[in-house]
Amino acid sequence: MDELRFSIFQQDYFLSEQMNLGLYEIISFTSKCPTKKTEPNEDAIGILPLDDGSIVLAIADGAGGYPSGEKTSYLAVQTLLDKVSELSSNKEKLRDAVIEGIESANVKIIDANLGGRTTLTVCTLNEDKSRFYQIGDSGALISGQKGALIFETLQQSPVGYGVEAGLIHEDEALSHPQLNQVNNLMGEANMSIHIGPIIALKIYDTLLMATDGILDNFSKSELIEIIRKGTLEEVISALTQIFLPEHKDKLRKNDDYSFILCRLNKNT
Repeated sequence: MDELRFSIFQQDYFLSEQMNLGLYEIISFTSKCPTKKTEPNEDAIGILPLDDGSIVLAIADGAGGYPSGEKTSYLAVQTLLDKVSELSSNKEKLRDAVIEGIESANVKIIDANLGGRTTLTVCTLNEDKSRFYQIGDSGALISGQKGALIFETLQQSPVGYGVEAGLIHEDEALSHPQLNQVNNLMGEANMSIHIGPIIALKIYDTLLMATDGILDNFSKSELIEIIRKGTLEEVISALTQIFLPEHKDKLRKNDDYSFILCRLNKNT
């Protein structure tokens, strides 16, 4: 399978070229934590354009406190995209293919006996329609060009649930003592998949999928203000500036940081 057809990124530092796939501009970035020396990047990103014009995006973050995070996150993304490319012959079956791909990835992670765990967030794009599949506390949000929050995934963690229930204010979430706890992970026999609704995108809406290295260093309002405008290259620059050595005092959390940006740039 060639690189245009099936791309997975997990380098210590990698910025993809902008891809123009159907109605969308897509660009991705991944980097290991700036304070890491010999430890690998435990985030993984995958992009799969399908023959029918649909697109599958995936992002995973090997969970801290478990071994082999980099192998586990890569295995999750690789198995998912392998299975989807094998099963998805038309867009009507894409949802079923993604679910089977996630379940197959979970079985493979457990059977590999690596001891690792990972988050996984998946997005399918079919013309102007998007749908998200969520395990863990990586996540995604969609912003309109004028800054409206169109959709966000629910982070499956005590803090994520607390914010959703109104028990924790968003401004408090980024400094909450339970911020690093996650309720649901790939690699567990009781892993569950949260399937979101179909979300219609409008021209110039921007989708951000990210690991918690991004989500825990910016408030939601900061992320929306950054991604809603400018070229995708300018958005990447704004998201990564905080990780430069001269801005290290602004970091709320040191972690690997990865994201996919996707913008609808053509009318259906």
